[in-house]
Amino acid sequence: MPEDIVRTLRDEAGDGRRFDAGSMAVGVSYAASLTDRFSFGITGKYIREQIWNESASGFALDVGTLFITPFNDMKIGASMTNFGTTLRLEGSDLYFNRDPDPAVTGGAENIPSQYRVGEYSLPLSFRVGIAMDVVQEEGVTLTSVVDATHPNDNAEYLGMGLEGNFNRLIYGRIGYKSLFLEDSEQGLTWGLGVRYEFGVNSILMIDYGFADYGRLNNVQFVSASLYF
Repeated sequence: MPEDIVRTLRDEAGDGRRFDAGSMAVGVSYAASLTDRFSFGITGKYIREQIWNESASGFALDVGTLFITPFNDMKIGASMTNFGTTLRLEGSDLYFNRDPDPAVTGGAENIPSQYRVGEYSLPLSFRVGIAMDVVQEEGVTLTSVVDATHPNDNAEYLGMGLEGNFNRLIYGRIGYKSLFLEDSEQGLTWGLGVRYEFGVNSILMIDYGFADYGRLNNVQFVSASLYF
């Protein structure tokens, strides 16, 4: 998030300092086909979250499988994401040696103290989805997708979408997230992608995505993937 001013009980309009916050995840993935219809993948990743001078870090695994059925090559996938360690914020702002609330009498000064911060879990989720090509013409494929998600920090919900593929070069996508989830800020999503083949069995994918988050405005995604 962009920088904002620091507000305290004494200085509600700001005390002259500024803070920011952000999250980062870096991972390594491996995938393989066990048969012509069954494949799996696994990702190990390092996760870091930061707000002002405090940060928390941990490790997690994502695991997924994909099965292509004999029925019109319908695909059934399942995944588990963010299975890993708990996180706890640590940083210099948690340590102090003065009375944090001078308005209340009886507080001691010059005693090294620390705010206690609890651990929190990563947003673990299980997902099952089905995808099938509903249109298969020369140079054009239209794929429909429906998936169900069971998170550990919210109620279950559905997502659905369509992807158009033109000559396996240009992709267009549209969907809707968090169906049947009460008070959801998520909604319409859409995106575009370009696929470029080069060398021997090497593929470069560049994708752009847009997601509507209601009162939280929108989020835009850009990714590049290299397969070899």
